[in-house]
Amino acid sequence: MSDPIGDAKSRRELSVLAKVRNCLTTLQEWFDDQSVTDIMINRPDDVWVQQGGRQFSTGAKISASQIEAAITLLASNSGITVSNESADAIVSTKLPGFRVEATLPPVAVDGPTICFRRNNMVVMAMEDWIKQGALPPEIAEFLVDVVRKRLGVAVVGSTGSGKTTFANTLLGCFPEGDRIITIEQVPELVLKAPNSVRLQINPQLKVTAKRLLESVLRQNPNRIVLGEARGAEANDLLQSANTGHPGPLVTLHANNGKEGLTRFEDMVAQSSDAPDSREGIQVRIASAFQVMVFMTLVGDDRIVAEVVSVDGFNRQTKEYETKLIYRSSRYETFDVPLVGIQRDLAEAA
Repeated sequence: MSDPIGDAKSRRELSVLAKVRNCLTTLQEWFDDQSVTDIMINRPDDVWVQQGGRQFSTGAKISASQIEAAITLLASNSGITVSNESADAIVSTKLPGFRVEATLPPVAVDGPTICFRRNNMVVMAMEDWIKQGALPPEIAEFLVDVVRKRLGVAVVGSTGSGKTTFANTLLGCFPEGDRIITIEQVPELVLKAPNSVRLQINPQLKVTAKRLLESVLRQNPNRIVLGEARGAEANDLLQSANTGHPGPLVTLHANNGKEGLTRFEDMVAQSSDAPDSREGIQVRIASAFQVMVFMTLVGDDRIVAEVVSVDGFNRQTKEYETKLIYRSSRYETFDVPLVGIQRDLAEAA
């Protein structure tokens, strides 16, 4: 059965994208090139792109009026009106195939800016990562076993490191009988499970990740997937994992596997319902998540740089009991210490 409302929304968004591209005529080749993941307009006549993990200037010419016209169209897609004097000098929206962030002066000091991030809806099988040299077969087998046993996994890394792409791979390894519910800011996770639900955060309707997590718990999920942890909703994910919904999958920004634990602590602490002590938060995290996967870029390649197991929290030492399961020989840590992580396993890629 067709969805008239959804169809109308899709047509409107396609129309807006066409008009935006018409404003930015000198950038057509970059919009059309599927290998370009980001188009970054830093200011008039200063446009960069990211392709294969490398960023470079395009040399494209584009005026302030062209950029501002595009931003006005982007704002209309979000149902807002923008101007240099308005409070809405920042526009966050999505168009077919892209996430878009734009800013106007005086917020943008050197002129209007737009960043287009291409949605990666390609699902890579674990075998694809192995063929690309992103991780060895034995680690791939280990991670498949982890998700099938319904253990909690956090995929961490910087922007563009492949977190969402690898999370999609792990999603494809979930047992077929699992009822999976995903929560995302921008729909990027690809669900092939027959019994699944996709939910989206909607700031305009004041539907937050926290509110959606509360709703998900009443929808009989086997697995809860949070596209990206950003704040207080991390505490709700912890509560669900520790009260009958094990095996969460989440992505978040961090510089290595161990730091992912600390970042998650900080997000949980933002919740008014969080445990009173830091130690209480740490104990919950250690109970909910058993594996941290750290993704990074090495040259143009996205690789699994580290896999760290979380075996508990030691109340005496006040440290997580962690073990470095794997570190790629292609990954350089620049002498950043991995405090508390045992180094008793092979590091060979």
